[in-house]
Amino acid sequence: MKTPATRGALLLIVFAIISALTLVAYSLMDLGLSVVKISKRNDFRTEAQAVAESELEYLFFSFKNTVMRGKNASEVPYMLSDIADIGAIPSTEQQAFLESHRAQGWRVKRSTMVEFGPVYGTIPNTTKTGNYTYITARVEVSAAADSPYAAIQPVRIGRRFENSNSSVFQYSVFFEGDLELNPGSNTEIHGDIYVSGNAFLGPRSGFSLNVFDTLRMPVGSTLNQDADGAVAYYNPEAGISPVTLTSPSFLRQADPTLPGTQLQTMEQPENLLGGVDALATAVDRPDLFGPAGRTVPADWTAAETAIAINNVNRSLIAPPPQNAGTNEYPNKTSSTTDSEVINVRRAYTRAGLIVDISATGTVSIYKQSSSGVQTDVTSDYTGSGGIITATTTLYDAREATNVAITELDVSALKTKLDADTGYSFNGLLYVNQRNSSSASPAAVRVVNAAQVPSSGGAGLSIATNAGMYVKGDYNTVDATWTEGTTTVTGKPACMLMADALTALSPGWDDSNAAAAITSRVANRVDDPGTPTVDEAATFVRMDINAGLLSGNTASNGSTASGGAQNLVRYLENWSGKTVGYFGSLGRLFESTYFDSPFNGTGTVYRQPNRSFTYDTNLAKHPPAGGPTTTNFSRGNMFRW
Repeated sequence: MKTPATRGALLLIVFAIISALTLVAYSLMDLGLSVVKISKRNDFRTEAQAVAESELEYLFFSFKNTVMRGKNASEVPYMLSDIADIGAIPSTEQQAFLESHRAQGWRVKRSTMVEFGPVYGTIPNTTKTGNYTYITARVEVSAAADSPYAAIQPVRIGRRFENSNSSVFQYSVFFEGDLELNPGSNTEIHGDIYVSGNAFLGPRSGFSLNVFDTLRMPVGSTLNQDADGAVAYYNPEAGISPVTLTSPSFLRQADPTLPGTQLQTMEQPENLLGGVDALATAVDRPDLFGPAGRTVPADWTAAETAIAINNVNRSLIAPPPQNAGTNEYPNKTSSTTDSEVINVRRAYTRAGLIVDISATGTVSIYKQSSSGVQTDVTSDYTGSGGIITATTTLYDAREATNVAITELDVSALKTKLDADTGYSFNGLLYVNQRNSSSASPAAVRVVNAAQVPSSGGAGLSIATNAGMYVKGDYNTVDATWTEGTTTVTGKPACMLMADALTALSPGWDDSNAAAAITSRVANRVDDPGTPTVDEAATFVRMDINAGLLSGNTASNGSTASGGAQNLVRYLENWSGKTVGYFGSLGRLFESTYFDSPFNGTGTVYRQPNRSFTYDTNLAKHPPAGGPTTTNFSRGNMFRW
């Protein structure tokens, strides 16, 4: 029998056990609540992190969008001051960018500041010369004021945005699309080559193609291979080569039989249009860039999409729609406006002088300010001693038609600019040819251009939406200008851009243009008549010192493009003579007006020896109004 003492002890033990279990239960409950609270706090921080990353992404979009519309990266903090504080630490509470985040009551603070730049030099992680700027962006995200998490430490993250810009003329030769280089004469290339597609390099048997520097192409592109991996010096898209081609020589390394050591692959292709996405831009603005009568991108065929992309690439040389002839924008209406992103990249927009040629051939000349204000100076720049010395026609054997010619005298232009002391010319002259079409092409002919205006070191760049003929040397005589307190003597960086470029010898005679090739022999300017055999043999060379950007007609199943060696065209017998290019040679688009296919040598021309040498001055001192490559980086994320 249990005594009262025993029963009391048992009750105490039971009570202790019950108390302990109760304590354990309360502890477990409290632990559970703590776990729930921790979990909810973690969920909150995860959501806040997502909001903060969204805010940074929108700031990056705004940063990129501002630069793409023509502003310097260093101006971005001031341009975004309505949505982000200027400085290191954000202090102003703002609404979240996304409506869903605003509805949830998230509180946001943002700031941007120039970390450093623009800095000029070799762009980090590249071989290119240009300028780059770093912008630091910071965001702070807190819960809504009435949220139970309002007092929790905000999420604070940031990124260092980067923008870099370099002259498009970074290479001796650069090509958008497949590069074909199959010269039928001795050719050498000093300076790097870039191609966004495949490369087919090989000279005609009996001649040499010497490559002295690096060939760069994106990952996946091939050198001298067909689709099956077999050796192909000639682009299969052009059909079978009509002549025997041989291997090029890569001469920079000790063993020229190992071309692979001179090849470099790039993780992504260069954007040669200042960072613009050509396809997205074409789809966004079919009224500007769509094929004629085709304004619904969803209905475009692959061929029509290619035309639209080409129209965007060609916009560098095209005038804006309100200043264009009827042939530039077939889908344009009276209400069509320009694309802001494209407009700031047009040579027309960047030009300091504009020569406007109406549909009937009337010439007008305007000075243009940096803000786009035009002043009519036709009477000052034409007439006696004027810069337009002729309006005539020239038979072009390649196009097999007469071309309307407006002749621009660079020597007269230099005289005018030297005398116009109150005018600071920016170095870019644009010829707007409203009178050009594929059926009736027009062109500007540049003459007397051995010495160009120095324009304070900017030189003379000429761009046109139609064709361009360069007669004789271009920029071969030293000029003198001042940079700060330093007097500089040399050849200023120049540029020539056109739908098609043609080199004419100094002694070219229009009266022989339609004659047989035997009467179109490249000769000296001091003896413009038909040269004798001895005169032809003693003719040395013609030189063009400029960055050249032009279109061509791409290869197809029946015709070849003519290759990079014919990106600059010829109309004479250049056999045994040399045309030297000191600068940079690029192809970004197919020609629109000068679109006759390449028919080989013989009756149209006979090719010269060619020498391409890259002018590093084009990277260090980009020519006036020249296109740029533009790149952006979000940078690594950090906490602050």
